[in-house]
Amino acid sequence: QLVIFTTFTQFVKLRAIQLNGPEDCGPKTVKLFLNQTSTPDFSACESAEAVQTFNLEPKDLADGAMLTLNYVKFQKVTTLTIFVADNQKGTDVTRINKLRFFGSPVSTTNMQNFKRVAGKTGEGHS
Repeated sequence: QLVIFTTFTQFVKLRAIQLNGPEDCGPKTVKLFLNQTSTPDFSACESAEAVQTFNLEPKDLADGAMLTLNYVKFQKVTTLTIFVADNQKGTDVTRINKLRFFGSPVSTTNMQNFKRVAGKTGEGHS
């Protein structure tokens, strides 16, 4: 089993994941969880309901193969937890050769980037 916890620096819209590995020890059952506040443990990942689950075949692990995500559920992602429950042949070692995310940042405004034009902090207009 394997848990990968990824944090993004801003909201992102994810559309696909590329998860490549060998045919014999590459991931088989993969669960995705969104916007967790901390890294869950293995038992939590096993029992929790995933946002999306993939049951991969060896062809899905080939270089260039993409896993398309549910568009509606992956619109405002801050963290992504990938739980690999097992691998293709049930061996002790699960190997991932490449993990890539495809998507785009969500446009947001960071008020800390704005400079004060006049007045003091907390001062209102009369």
